[in-house]
Amino acid sequence: MVHIARQLRVRRCIGDRARIFHVQERGEAPPPLVTEGLSFGWRESGSSETFYEGQWRPVTPGRMVCVLPDHAVRKRGQCEVSRHRVLVVDPAHVEEALETLEARGPHPAFYVERPSQRATLGALLTLEGGDEELHAETLLAQLLDEHFGGPNRRAPRAPARMRAVRELLRDRCAESLTMDDLVEASGLDRYRLIRSFKRAHGVTPFHYLRLVRLARARRLLHTGQRATAVALATGFSDQSHLTRSFGRVYGITPAAYQREVGALVRGAEDDGE
Repeated sequence: MVHIARQLRVRRCIGDRARIFHVQERGEAPPPLVTEGLSFGWRESGSSETFYEGQWRPVTPGRMVCVLPDHAVRKRGQCEVSRHRVLVVDPAHVEEALETLEARGPHPAFYVERPSQRATLGALLTLEGGDEELHAETLLAQLLDEHFGGPNRRAPRAPARMRAVRELLRDRCAESLTMDDLVEASGLDRYRLIRSFKRAHGVTPFHYLRLVRLARARRLLHTGQRATAVALATGFSDQSHLTRSFGRVYGITPAAYQREVGALVRGAEDDGE
């Protein structure tokens, strides 16, 4: 029987900009590898040491790390099965981000310690299969902006530009919008767009879009339409996607919400008799 030291599975592609992998490793020392792009890793289980930039560094469950492109990575001390998720950003997109953000070069830190960056990376690596491309693109842009630009990058107010983005999101909420659609509407690059929108509205464009969809779904549920039809009419992939999102925001399922609305309507009709 052949012993497999490393198994790698592609779980998601974010256009041609990045890929997300699930990796499982066995044994004391899986074979070394060279990173193809800017790599962010999140250890789910198992501990080991990674030789990087001239020294051995411990990596334990819950630890998030960043490895620069074209670096050799060696591991040791791994006696049990280890599982981790890895985001690999294409080198061309890294160069584009550096130029757009006017950054001097990739951040050399190995461990990802900044809370905001850890939260963004965690959300990106745990995206569900049905999550939209705009959500993935938003998280990727946030991650690179935080990584290269730091937490205190100023965002232009640009009220007219943000109004144009908001109108696009409301008018076309049932469509599969992309980051390129938002960039075209605003005239800003993706990093300044997300920062400016959050400064103006307190949420990212994608989260605003999801809230608009839920508000529209709630109005349609009032009319008695079936949840399946409501989901498709408001941009959700299916009824279960609507149910999950509706429950997170309103604390109730669409079906239960419709029952409550129906009971109120019947009560009002009885009072009028």
